[in-house]
Amino acid sequence: MSSHREYPRATRVSAQLQRELDELIREHFSDPCFEGVSITSVDVSPDLRNARVYVGRLGKPLDEACGELTRRAGRLRGWLGKRLKIRRVPELQFIADTLPDDADAMSQLIRQARARDSDGEGA
Repeated sequence: MSSHREYPRATRVSAQLQRELDELIREHFSDPCFEGVSITSVDVSPDLRNARVYVGRLGKPLDEACGELTRRAGRLRGWLGKRLKIRRVPELQFIADTLPDDADAMSQLIRQARARDSDGEGA
């Protein structure tokens, strides 16, 4: 991922895409595979042609949701084109954001290690 410090417009477009995509998914897609899905972040390339859209959902697999979003990317880009005031809507690539689940698993491992350590000290 590139640093957006050198590209303030890419930062603004990323934030705008995140808000709009999250809203569009909630407004237009009522399929069960989209239940609890949120856009966790968007990383737009400096030339604004491509966007990596990170999709999150706690505790549930994202494969089906990301596949459906990829399949509907053209429709989403069309809606974004009507909502945004940019010349070209970036190509959308949907990626499962597993960071929350990974952080939860790491926290659980730390708790287990601490519990083992405290059990070992008393013996």
